[in-house]
Amino acid sequence: MKSTYKVFFFILLFSFSNIMAIDHAIKVKLESLVYSDETVIRFLPNATNSYDNGSDAQKLFSQNQQVPAIFTKCDSTTNLAINALPMYAGQVRVPLLLKIPAAGTYNLRSIILGAFQNGTGIFLYDRQTGNYFDFSHGNLYVFNLTPQSINSPARFELCFTSPGVVSTTGTSCSFLTDGSVTISKANLPNWELIIRDSSHVIISQVDSLNTPYTMSGLVGGNYTYETYSSSAGIQTGSFTISSAAPLAASFIFQLSHSGNGAVVAFNNTSTNAVDFNWSFGDGSSSTLEHPTHHYLTDSIYHVELTVSNLNCTTTYSSTLDTKPIVLAGHNEEQTSQVNIFTNDGGLVITRNQDEETHGEVIVYDMHGRLLFNDTIIEATFNVSKEKLRSTSTYLVVVTSNGQVVRKKLVLLVS
Repeated sequence: MKSTYKVFFFILLFSFSNIMAIDHAIKVKLESLVYSDETVIRFLPNATNSYDNGSDAQKLFSQNQQVPAIFTKCDSTTNLAINALPMYAGQVRVPLLLKIPAAGTYNLRSIILGAFQNGTGIFLYDRQTGNYFDFSHGNLYVFNLTPQSINSPARFELCFTSPGVVSTTGTSCSFLTDGSVTISKANLPNWELIIRDSSHVIISQVDSLNTPYTMSGLVGGNYTYETYSSSAGIQTGSFTISSAAPLAASFIFQLSHSGNGAVVAFNNTSTNAVDFNWSFGDGSSSTLEHPTHHYLTDSIYHVELTVSNLNCTTTYSSTLDTKPIVLAGHNEEQTSQVNIFTNDGGLVITRNQDEETHGEVIVYDMHGRLLFNDTIIEATFNVSKEKLRSTSTYLVVVTSNGQVVRKKLVLLVS
């Protein structure tokens, strides 16, 4: 008889050792002051709710009537030491049956044999008191138990709740707040939800949910959430709302004069753009990425580039002066009304002291980009070197009392 039980315990030990390498497996130990017993519940893709040869193991009880026992069932007559169940979505409740030889204090201990999916809730439910106990981290709880036979109704249940299912939609533009998240708890009734932003500020709190919850109007970033139900306790998780790549419009250009007007080659330097729409300021337009445009009349034009990417649109504009530039042979150009010269890396513009009208000064770099534009009120006006870039060539256009003075200058900005 002893050899028979040795063979059985060897087989049972072999079964338990095989479980150690399996995910989604938990051992529950029942401990008295002297004796202990254990049962295993695991979840396998090909398991069923019936008896599975090779996955389940039947329970054999000790002949010593003082030894307590813990086990589960797959039907009304089959007692199991190892119970393999199918993978689940939502919640599974497994009755834990006990054989208690004498009233007294007993421990129920959880041992995680194989990792469960992150966020899975594992709880011990006491049917007698209606209390739930976290059983997911090797927990131990002490109970005062009365005698029970193997046919007594189960006092405890082991509850497994799958993590919340989260789906997100990123923002359509980096500067929009149109991201969204949907959180669901399959087959779990009457659950609560709290969502926090990256600063841990609560941005949504809802109760009594029975269906998936969707929150819209989110910016790109990281979030955390917390769900609670009386049958699954507190579960936490996180999600990220992705941001669309930033869309930026910009361009530079190169101008050359022909015998009839000016030809401008535009170099599109926009980022993350798909569609392009140019307005050249003379009534003409283009959808090319890098267009070349012929201006028939020498003048000042306002050029706009509008770019888009999915739902995003943005515009960049610049002023373009196609009038020919006459280079001066020195750093000063003087007229009867306006003087332009350099001083300490900046510009100094003086006007006739008798001037009473307002004027305007515009500074471009040699790519045609507008660097500075302001109204002149004083007789002497200064453009400091801090408002200009490093050493470069600039075009300065001064308008005063109907007179336009243009000058190309090389400024040495220290």
